[in-house]
Amino acid sequence: MLNIQKRGVAIVLSFLLLFLCSCNSQKIGEKELTSWNGGSGSMKEMITSYIEEITDESNENFIPKEDRIAAFDMDGTIIQENPISLWYSVTASYIMDCKQDDTEIYEKAKGLLEQSQSNQDSNSMAYSYSELAPVVFSGMEEDAIADYVAELVQTKKQDSLGGRTFVESFYQPMVELIQYLVSKDFEIYVVSGSDRAVIWGAFEGYNQANPDNPIPIDRAHMIGTDPEILLTKTKDTSNLCGFMPDQKLVRGNKMAETNLDIHKVSRLYHQCGKLPVVVGGNSSGDYALFNMAKSSPHKSLVLLLAHDDSREVTYGMSKMGESACATFDWKWVSMKKEFREIY
Repeated sequence: MLNIQKRGVAIVLSFLLLFLCSCNSQKIGEKELTSWNGGSGSMKEMITSYIEEITDESNENFIPKEDRIAAFDMDGTIIQENPISLWYSVTASYIMDCKQDDTEIYEKAKGLLEQSQSNQDSNSMAYSYSELAPVVFSGMEEDAIADYVAELVQTKKQDSLGGRTFVESFYQPMVELIQYLVSKDFEIYVVSGSDRAVIWGAFEGYNQANPDNPIPIDRAHMIGTDPEILLTKTKDTSNLCGFMPDQKLVRGNKMAETNLDIHKVSRLYHQCGKLPVVVGGNSSGDYALFNMAKSSPHKSLVLLLAHDDSREVTYGMSKMGESACATFDWKWVSMKKEFREIY
């Protein structure tokens, strides 16, 4: 009799455990996106509902794993970009650290750093750095630049970021979103206007600083502005192969292609061969990428981050962006409203 009772209790407990696990699986997104504000009508609820829908094989909007592609801008979407973006800060810092013997470049970089700290026009800064950056890193290997960036983002406190490092300026809600999507079998791409080696270094630096909570994106899934790549000289004068074993790949003194606007679309498509279904960005430079997702035959989710939160820097909240969200069914993500934490 006692054994029967025990078996009965075990069966009840098993059903209870299965019920609790079922409830837990339904709420896993709510638990994982802890830096997002929840509740009815929240963006967190919208995101998790979308994911539940497209990962449910019985749902008409189910998306096979091989088509779960997500793409995110970097500056201003995953990491703070104002009052100075990472690429510009890296360029200026490298000049200050390694190029002080070049008076013209050194003085120009010093002026740009001072400009960033006084919150002056970022567009003029961008133009100045687009001319300066290729010259500064000319002759260097990409790995050396990425290593420099990885060290800088972990160790250099930035006055323009309120004394934080760039690693400390990654937006935690967006980091969690990427990790959440990976857990749902998404393939993630970073599609940024920044220098590609800078992107490599930024994520590698973040992961070195956070080994227990990494962002699972490798170099093959990072697309950015690319420099001209040249070969060093070879001792072999026959030049039979075009690229000899004693040669190295180094940077030239100009950018080969800028990764902005429609270039984000073409380069993402050429790299992965598919249309994304989830896209996140924060500016008009991402709008073409947004509608790339909307052109997918699958149900898509497009997130436009609005920098309306005084916990960082408020900027870029244009009526055009709000209007475009309404026109194209993009989602307007108020950082002030939706982010429980910023960093």
